[in-house]
Amino acid sequence: MPPKQPAAPTISTWLKQTPDPDLQGKQVQYLVEFVNINGPSTISPGSGFAAILAGKAPQVFIPTDPDGAATKRNIYRQLIDSSGTTQNREKVDILNNNTTQVWVDGANLLKRGFLKHPQPRVPRSPHRHSRL
Repeated sequence: MPPKQPAAPTISTWLKQTPDPDLQGKQVQYLVEFVNINGPSTISPGSGFAAILAGKAPQVFIPTDPDGAATKRNIYRQLIDSSGTTQNREKVDILNNNTTQVWVDGANLLKRGFLKHPQPRVPRSPHRHSRL
């Protein structure tokens, strides 16, 4: 049986560090999904939208499964852009445990490949095939 629906995560504070570039000028909320071998839970209610602060990254309190059924947790982010349009939620991280309670939305997510920002194109060197 999949785990029960988690409680909503909460933005606990703002850390002085560079946030994900996608967050600038937007509002953000977080959602969590508990997962075990039998599948995912229903996704939690949202944390409530908060405006991104310049030069700050949100530190989020992530609920743990009180029943201990979850073996990992998926973290989702949902944004409201500067025009007021609510965007679809996207999975931004996976916590492979049921113990971590503090999570920071920051540049490390890009390094770990969770966010799909365009990568700079690297020019290919021309290859010449020899004909014999």
